Amino acid sequence: MRPAAWLFGFTLLAAAISPAWGQVSSHQLLVGLDLQSARLDVHAPPSVQAHLLDRLRERAAAARLIFPDPHSPHSGQLPLLTLSVHAQPLGEVCHFKSLIHLSLDLMETVIPIRTSMPYTNSTWIAESPPTVRDSPSPASLAEEAAALFDRFVVAYTRANGAGSPPHAAPEVPRAGPPAPAPPASSVDATLATLTPDALQFDLLTTHHGAPLRHAALTQLAEAGLPLPLQPPIERPVTLSLELLQHPLAPDCPGQVLYEAGLFLVEEVVPARAPTIQLWTDTWACQQVQVVPPRTPEQLDADRERLVAAFLRDRHTAIHPALGRRGTLRESTCPGS
Repeated sequence: MRPAAWLFGFTLLAAAISPAWGQVSSHQLLVGLDLQSARLDVHAPPSVQAHLLDRLRERAAAARLIFPDPHSPHSGQLPLLTLSVHAQPLGEVCHFKSLIHLSLDLMETVIPIRTSMPYTNSTWIAESPPTVRDSPSPASLAEEAAALFDRFVVAYTRANGAGSPPHAAPEVPRAGPPAPAPPASSVDATLATLTPDALQFDLLTTHHGAPLRHAALTQLAEAGLPLPLQPPIERPVTLSLELLQHPLAPDCPGQVLYEAGLFLVEEVVPARAPTIQLWTDTWACQQVQVVPPRTPEQLDADRERLVAAFLRDRHTAIHPALGRRGTLRESTCPGS
């Protein structure tokens, strides 16, 4: 029987915060956030979503946040809170456990310091990282997801005061397509203007680091991005390759939780709060799988595919007449 595996692509944003004056707390990122025009998109299995919407409305009422009409027009509206629930049963290989990942993402207009070209990206995130565990019931999974919304409510209330009149809370649509992707041209500008002197490479892996680093640097150099092994000074943009394997015994004998991702990381400022600087992913591709331990050859093949996806998007950004690339949310990411 083939090993159970789950592969999903998602962008991992605002993973690190680096404000101009030092550390910024979670609630400080929400100071002045206007929820009057915000909405909340819920992406969850149908069995979870029914429980989840009720819990969100209960929590909003307790926090004196008022949900607008869920049927009102909302296409393209910002700021956007996206609550995502991924739950994939893993079958016999993992003793009928599930791979679970939950996240709550605040999307707003941001301006990269390097290019000054505004686009849509994350400015605040709460998440439960991917884990393999007993399969939760729809109701308990909805409660876990709602707890992420609680973290947002606590941070927002602390930032903007608990004694003010009720705020309009983000709209929760009952159904409908996901939010439109940011304009491709704004993400293209980030890739098209990227030069070797602004870029450095980083590798995070649990196995075979030296050959993987050498192969990635060679692949980038052959595509016109020659990078030093160790730049003499810190550069403003980092291309970070992550190939991580986490053992899952005894729950999944002979399997690992494998995270393979490539991230282009640089500083941006939220258009809403230009005094705050964030490190965020302006291009990203990540896959998470439950698989047998990866061989050196498989790790190298994953390295090649991820870097090739980034190079394809950069090439098309520089030469748009050759074909329109995907956006940050819809790129050539392998497996997405």
